[in-house]
Amino acid sequence: MRCAACLSTDVRPHVASRRTGNVIHGCRRCGAHVLANRQSNEQVEDAYDWNQESYEAYVEVTRKDTLDKSHLDTLQRLKRLAPTSERPSLFDVGAGAGTFLAAARDAGFAPAGNELAPGAVALAKDRYGIDMHLGDLSNLGELGRHEVVTMWCVLAHVLDHDKLLSQVHDLLVPEGVLFLQTPRWSLMDRTGMGAHDVSGGRFAQLTDRRVSSHHMILHTEKSIRANLERLGYDVIEAKPRVRFSLTTEFYLHSLKVAPKVRTAIAKGVDGMLDREWCVRNVLDVYARKRPGS
Repeated sequence: MRCAACLSTDVRPHVASRRTGNVIHGCRRCGAHVLANRQSNEQVEDAYDWNQESYEAYVEVTRKDTLDKSHLDTLQRLKRLAPTSERPSLFDVGAGAGTFLAAARDAGFAPAGNELAPGAVALAKDRYGIDMHLGDLSNLGELGRHEVVTMWCVLAHVLDHDKLLSQVHDLLVPEGVLFLQTPRWSLMDRTGMGAHDVSGGRFAQLTDRRVSSHHMILHTEKSIRANLERLGYDVIEAKPRVRFSLTTEFYLHSLKVAPKVRTAIAKGVDGMLDREWCVRNVLDVYARKRPGS
């Protein structure tokens, strides 16, 4: 048994969840936590078979102000880091409804991207006039074309992390820049995993939600550095951030919290999130394609 991030064999299997049967493996060397009993490729692909109406409904429960600000801040930094400053080419992997690509276009980038969900590709065309590739990167045919590649919460959703990061490496020009956001293994997760283990897998509500078929790996700063450096990147920065992409109301609804209680809790939580008084649940990572790699 090897760690998916650093390839260490010092990996601990936690007890199975009594609720879902999920088994989580934690690496003692780099801290990455990975779902061991994953779905098949076919099941993962089926999960993205969303039509346009379904994808629009998903977009409606995102925290638009939070995402818009993080998109603009990221684009400003990417403009400084890109190998060329004259309309650098930016490819967004798993680009969703094209919101970030539209912001990139407005910020002076030449945008391109892909998506697995047909509804997202249709929505990006309708809302922003952006044509995206429908499908994964395996038959894209754009090797060595892009100064910048971005991935917003994509890495945790794929079965083969090394394969995706290697494909992104191939998309980049020499010394091109990768930005990725990915879920982070945090104090909240360590606390939840402790309750999970002590209870023999009975108290697994948090771990079942955080490490699941939707988030198959949670990285630490150490593990994402190890993963990227092993595959030919030089990491510029891996920084923990507070960023919840969906509304608090939606999260609480998914946990089956009663409507009146949900509204009261959401107001307090949103205030804390606006001030970043909350667990740093994601990592923002900037890396450069290593010269000669």
